[in-house]
Amino acid sequence: KSGSNYGFDLSFFVSDVIGVGLRINTYKSQNREKNILIGLPDGSSIISDVSDNISIDYVGPVLFSHLFNAGKSQAFLLDFSIGYLRYQNNATFGKNSFQILSGTLGLGLGVGYDILISKNFGLGFTISALAGTLTKLKVSNSFSSIQVNLDEKEYESLARVDLTVGLRFYR
Repeated sequence: KSGSNYGFDLSFFVSDVIGVGLRINTYKSQNREKNILIGLPDGSSIISDVSDNISIDYVGPVLFSHLFNAGKSQAFLLDFSIGYLRYQNNATFGKNSFQILSGTLGLGLGVGYDILISKNFGLGFTISALAGTLTKLKVSNSFSSIQVNLDEKEYESLARVDLTVGLRFYR
């Protein structure tokens, strides 16, 4: 699935090269399919419309490193983070609405390049990967809620690659 993401990093550099901070990131995706043939646990099947409205939120500490060129007009950046990934899907199956919730440990790694456009601002380009695996889900509708523990072959990967263009403030 494709979608959009937005985020915010706050960092403090404890030396010329090493920084620590906090990362907050949200990914959103929507999908709607009509007339999908769905197999049921009893062996029968039905045709129905289905939709997903997915939000994946990440928050966690991050370790940064940046290396400037000799003129301090460009910077190469690396980052690593470990945090919490929260998964939410507001889904429909026919006329039935339900919510799927879960959370897991998330690991992130990024590589970026900044071009300073002034003394305090850089135009940044970053490619990053964020990964986590869901092993259980809480599925709720307006009447009930159940927890589903997934078998290992059913684990749901939240791995993704993000391409980001942003503005970075330097002090």
